Amino acid sequence: MNSEKVQQILTSLGLSQTEAKVYFSMLGLGPASVQNIAKDSKISRTATYEIIDALQKKGIASTFQEEKKKMFVAEDPVKLETYFKSQMAEMKDQLTNFKNVIPELRLLAVGNKPKVRYLSGTAGMEALFRDILATKVNEVLDFSDSEAVYAVLDERETIRLRGVEGYSKIPVRNLHRGHIRTPRPITKYRMIPSSVKTFGGSQMIYGNKVAYIDVSGEIDVVIIESQVFADTARAMFNLIWDLAK
Repeated sequence: MNSEKVQQILTSLGLSQTEAKVYFSMLGLGPASVQNIAKDSKISRTATYEIIDALQKKGIASTFQEEKKKMFVAEDPVKLETYFKSQMAEMKDQLTNFKNVIPELRLLAVGNKPKVRYLSGTAGMEALFRDILATKVNEVLDFSDSEAVYAVLDERETIRLRGVEGYSKIPVRNLHRGHIRTPRPITKYRMIPSSVKTFGGSQMIYGNKVAYIDVSGEIDVVIIESQVFADTARAMFNLIWDLAK
């Protein structure tokens, strides 16, 4: 195997091109002065000193004194293998850590930041249902405080809003607190334990969006478009759904 091929392998495993060149020269020369190593590797003496220092820190080169002259020698290639293995193990740990921050990086990426819309009143509620239709989802997850909703919207208005053309055909799973006055045939219902106190609103999860409806006073609607937010809310909903009756 020629020297160029060996150096390519060394650089592919993590050494810089100059580190690979100097290590290869040191290996061929045996114990040598920095002048001879610099000459053989065709790198300046100053740069060679810095490269040898880097190789020593990696544990693949060493130095000793011969009479009054400082000599340098490459360590056995087995130590180079040990160094590469340690780097691979460290890289594996770093890759695991990196995977944990991918969701955060996605949020920072241009175009992937959550999009937030604010709506209000019954017009805002109607816009929400139309947005659900436009998103073209197969299912809506609805977590609601029914008593709080009925306190602000009477039953007739609630039926009208949920009757937006096409919405009535979308399957819904509804986790609710309080009594459902007019159940929808296509909706599956489960009740939140009565020990849960009123929370004055609803949460609807559809596609890559989560909508929060505040009915504690005036109706306020916040729609967050984010796959991460939606997946998180969906996981929490499914957990409660499995626990509810």
